[in-house]
Amino acid sequence: MTPLAWAQRFTTPTTQVAGLLAQYGPGAVADARANATDVQRKLVDRFLSRELDWT
Repeated sequence: MTPLAWAQRFTTPTTQVAGLLAQYGPGAVADARANATDVQRKLVDRFLSRELDWT
């Protein structure tokens, strides 16, 4: 994947995730990562693969 293709594909979801994580402290983020369920991980995978996009 070229850098341009990567940017086109992942810039928006990466920015969205960074914005969400910035709302919480490092401890809360680490706790959430450690305790995430398989269902939650699959939802994140769907989010990052743009399956949840409205357009």
